[in-house]
Amino acid sequence: MIPLTDNDLMPFGKFKGDSMESLPGVYLDWLAGQDWIDKWPAVVEYIVRNRAVIDKELKEAGVLD
Repeated sequence: MIPLTDNDLMPFGKFKGDSMESLPGVYLDWLAGQDWIDKWPAVVEYIVRNRAVIDKELKEAGVLD
């Protein structure tokens, strides 16, 4: 598996074709909780690697305490 970078494109879903770094944190957080996301290990790894940035965005949006 080749890790996804911020400049790589989302391979599926609502944001297919958008750069990974442009995806909303709330969407990436939602993806992380889906049972089927394990079918996309590169996306899972990207979310795990960027969890601090995602959580910061969610806190700023008032989604996380």
